[in-house]
Amino acid sequence: MTFRAVTFLLVLFASFQLQAQTGKDWAKVAIEDLAHIDWTYDVLKEYLLFRPDAQSVPAAKVAALMLFTGAGGFEGWVHDKAPRSGDIRMTGPYVDLSAVPSMADGKPADAAQVATFAATAGVGYMTHSRVRLYYSPGVVSWLEGGRKGAIPDGEMIVKQMYFDNPASPSVPPTQIAGWAVMFKDSRVTKDGWLWFLYFLPGNPTFGVPFVAAQYGLSFCLSCHAGTEHDPGQINQMTFADISNIEGKGEQYTYVGPSPSIIATSDKKAFYAGHGTLDINSANDLKASLAALKAVKVKDPKLIKAIEEMVATLAATKAGGPSVFTLPLAAPNPATVALYGTSGGKSSFKNFPGSLFADHVVPGPDGPAQFEASDSCRGCHDISALLGGRDPAMLATDPATAKQYNLSPYGEWSASIMGLAGRDPIFHAQLESERAMRPEIADNISNLCLSCHQVMGQRQFHLDNKGSDKLFTSKYTYVSPSSTFLAPENQSPARWGGLARDGVSCLVCHQVTPEGLGDSSTFTGKFNVAAPGSVFGPFADADIKPYYMEQALGIKPKQGAQITSSALCGSCHTIVLPILPRHGATPKDFKNPPLGTAHEQTTYLEWLNSDYNDERPDNPLGRSCADCHMPATFETNPKQPLEFTIANVEDENFPPVPNRAEGSLITPVPKKGYRRHTLVALNGVAQNMFQQFATELGVTNTNPGTVLTAVPRLQLAAEETIRMGRDQTVRLAVGKPETVDGNLEVAVQIENLAGHKFPSGVGFRRAFIRFGAFDAGGSVLWQSGSTDAAGVILGPDAKPLPSEFAQTCDKIQPDYKVVSSESQVQIFSERVANNEGKLTTSFLGIKTHCKDNRMLPLGWKPNGPNAKITAPYAKGGKQILNPKNPGGKIVSYRMPLAQVANAVRFEATLVYQSIPPFYLKDRFGADGTSGKGPSRERLKYMVNHLNLAETPFRGWGFDVVTAASAR
Repeated sequence: MTFRAVTFLLVLFASFQLQAQTGKDWAKVAIEDLAHIDWTYDVLKEYLLFRPDAQSVPAAKVAALMLFTGAGGFEGWVHDKAPRSGDIRMTGPYVDLSAVPSMADGKPADAAQVATFAATAGVGYMTHSRVRLYYSPGVVSWLEGGRKGAIPDGEMIVKQMYFDNPASPSVPPTQIAGWAVMFKDSRVTKDGWLWFLYFLPGNPTFGVPFVAAQYGLSFCLSCHAGTEHDPGQINQMTFADISNIEGKGEQYTYVGPSPSIIATSDKKAFYAGHGTLDINSANDLKASLAALKAVKVKDPKLIKAIEEMVATLAATKAGGPSVFTLPLAAPNPATVALYGTSGGKSSFKNFPGSLFADHVVPGPDGPAQFEASDSCRGCHDISALLGGRDPAMLATDPATAKQYNLSPYGEWSASIMGLAGRDPIFHAQLESERAMRPEIADNISNLCLSCHQVMGQRQFHLDNKGSDKLFTSKYTYVSPSSTFLAPENQSPARWGGLARDGVSCLVCHQVTPEGLGDSSTFTGKFNVAAPGSVFGPFADADIKPYYMEQALGIKPKQGAQITSSALCGSCHTIVLPILPRHGATPKDFKNPPLGTAHEQTTYLEWLNSDYNDERPDNPLGRSCADCHMPATFETNPKQPLEFTIANVEDENFPPVPNRAEGSLITPVPKKGYRRHTLVALNGVAQNMFQQFATELGVTNTNPGTVLTAVPRLQLAAEETIRMGRDQTVRLAVGKPETVDGNLEVAVQIENLAGHKFPSGVGFRRAFIRFGAFDAGGSVLWQSGSTDAAGVILGPDAKPLPSEFAQTCDKIQPDYKVVSSESQVQIFSERVANNEGKLTTSFLGIKTHCKDNRMLPLGWKPNGPNAKITAPYAKGGKQILNPKNPGGKIVSYRMPLAQVANAVRFEATLVYQSIPPFYLKDRFGADGTSGKGPSRERLKYMVNHLNLAETPFRGWGFDVVTAASAR
């Protein structure tokens, strides 16, 4: 198949993105007409410079670039000279058996060495494979002028890439693998370039066709921002040198049989990347096939090839091949019986895909207050920059050979903080709050999104300063258009991208110390530095700011507050107005007539504990980061991690002209490296993101990283389970004793967390499932059993009345002795609204019905914030002097006759992050209709979530189990 045919094939896959026609003459050109345009350089330049949009490159521009490169539109330009290899030169070391008759030390190679060498012969360790570079006339003039000044807009550098091994018997040495293009457009982003990657089928990098185009592409900038420039001039981000054009010799040579950069990662691992094509459904693919027929392409081989690609990609999830449990094909009968059926996928919108829709980067004048994590990903992920060399922050388990992505972006992006803007549970909660108080619905959105979508919400208000406009969840669904956006229409897409990015890098790393730990900064009201500054934990002398300054206009520096628990406390101490169900007004947010309530007190709980490290005399002190951002990894838990924290081109790469001084760009390993795991026990939500990647717009892998590493969402799930079982509670079951015709067994629980357990949002709960078993394993007596939907059952196998109680008097109390199978020890916070009804509304917390969540070790009645964090007995009486803070003993009293044959007594602490009563409220028990796209989405996911093969089967997580024998 010709390059032009393959190019046209891939263009068709982009065609479904082009549905509107806007702007100038170019806007009248439909996608199917692009293949018939003669894409000369002048035509392409005019087209690419037409109406830029920093957040997204319209698919028509992508298609034009594909056609221009595929058709060789740059042929005839000045190109690099490399006389020894047909003007195709290396971009890094290359293993060639015939070139090395002996070992590097000059001694003859023995048979074993030759065998080892032969196994690696033909392997290239290069960034861009073998290449021939072409330069548009303006670039040539710039090079001839000594690289002075700026390259004019519209100029191009085309890197035509070839297969790694020129001696391969199966691949001709001149077979093209694809193109990497730099197109200059200084109007758009700080770095001033449009970056384009186009890999043909069978390429050695991905193996499958891949297309990507972005302004401010951080993966490319993780090398190109390391270029040098004259003082006072703007860095042009290219290594191009006049010597390459003049043919002054090869830059790179063949290397010996065992180059130090040979690594274990398989750089050819399959990645079903969609690039800018963001394929979400088979219907989109069918639309591409329809576009093929519309232009009356009659080549049967081409039609067959397209149909095969359609079939292959239609069977591929948007996030790549799934390694996770697949959702249920048919709804779960247990959840359907409890919550009813959903309206199906047609009743809600999918979130825009994160890989490209959330691309928000600094403009030509530098960074705004907030930019998306995509700006950070290129350097702070496990980016595979140099062939097969393993990047920094990649850990390998020596026992299993599994590889783990311990980079800041890799772990954060799979955490609930990183996914907060897309959290389907939160969005259903927000929709419920709005439905309860429709008169102030937008005010509620603006308030709640100030945490979950903080960057979008704050940037919206900065951009609309002085306006009374409100930020709402409608921006969650605004993404860059596949067509050209007029400048006035670009801001909503930018706010949407920032919103979906959740609690992102430039949230925490811009926080200043002013007010931290004080009520003025609670409820997410932290202060941030001026745009262009970010804070980290390391000393300024150890920071290499060059890459961030060049690529983003941001200067990193040390800020002690980044290690403070008070920084976390700003968002994990939430004070909200108490609002009635009817009649609330916008004024009630500032002066709530019913007062305010603490919806979340995790930081205040920690302050009043033995873990508070803000007390200088506390040897037990541990910060939030000590648990949630560990400094070790499980393969060697006693060895602190030490990594370089950025993967960039440095002085250890092969030599190249016009690279900045090595001391400026070469990061040094950092002691005290902390991982960005940031997990708790929200495993059900994690499973939703794993199983509904398309609906929630997430991807499981990213191009350019080590593809053999354990997927990010899988590592996050493993860390969640590990934290639950190792760091949460300690459980012990005593020996049975006979008391007054009953058998009594004491269960002792100790809270190991640095705050209450459960903590955070108040609807979470934990309970004890206790049972007596005979020799055959049959249950003789049990408290706390559940059904398939997680509902706690009584001895008649029916839901306990307390499960869906409407009033405080019907809930389970805190027990010292459980003497009935209808009694269950549940650790939870239950609250009532101003009407006296139990509620899960965050804005309806008028009174406490009960709060017997386990206090942290060392909680004191005269400690800080004791009044706010003290427990409540059933009925709403606050207990200011609990007898055993941090622990609990519950005795289980069973009729001796019923358990006469019992030989084993087992207790399990079960954790439910979204209990049935909470979901019941979302789906209508809260007095609303239960309808709405966000609640329909959640119901669809609840009904189709496959938990059977996960630690969360039965909608609960068995945190820890203990037993004793008779």
